[in-house]
Amino acid sequence: MTERRPIVNVLSTDNPDELEKWASEAAHAKFAEWHRKEREDRPRRILLFSLAAVVIVVVTILVTLTHGGA
Repeated sequence: MTERRPIVNVLSTDNPDELEKWASEAAHAKFAEWHRKEREDRPRRILLFSLAAVVIVVVTILVTLTHGGA
């Protein structure tokens, strides 16, 4: 099994344009990764919120019906 190692560029602080370009590319890659992760997690999160809403509604109805006449 081969190890995946990041490609590291040696950037000089003497060239701020190159450093800014590299930082911008890194930020765009990170945001793209976050958005991909967000899209993958969205269906599970919607399901969990829906289940929580159903549980809250059922508990509210049960409490109202059982303690309504007291």
